[in-house]
Amino acid sequence: MILGFTGTQDGMSRMQILTFTKLVEMLQPEEFHHGVCLGADAQAHNIVRRVSPNTIIVGHPGHDAVGENPKQATVVCDVIHSSAPYLTRNQRIVNSTDLLAATPAGAEVVRSGTWSTVRYARSVQAPNVVIMPDGEWSAEFTGTYGEKLSEL
Repeated sequence: MILGFTGTQDGMSRMQILTFTKLVEMLQPEEFHHGVCLGADAQAHNIVRRVSPNTIIVGHPGHDAVGENPKQATVVCDVIHSSAPYLTRNQRIVNSTDLLAATPAGAEVVRSGTWSTVRYARSVQAPNVVIMPDGEWSAEFTGTYGEKLSEL
């Protein structure tokens, strides 16, 4: 399976890290796609490297309106795509994966790349799991993944 990821540039909470780690241990994805940003993307990258060492990590770097990315993490991906505007990059992650894991900073807000990515996943009915800062999670459109997610 191919797991996608979106999270806040401020990083994951301890409880999000624990829940996300359990998710990766349980799924052992063949591929893991993320946005190559500082914070949660870098944390998730390192978790996948540690608990699922055979997973191919695919980076989708993004950039702002002038083509810059001051938020890019220094992680080594197995495959790296060309940079795209942040919102386009986030949609590419959703469209490239079987399940999106999201670790937002808190309740849904309008001006958040993480929540924008979740809203896009919902709009195309892509399977997704949102892990809140307290470690609680909710899932939508999970289909065959629903049973596995119940083990979280």
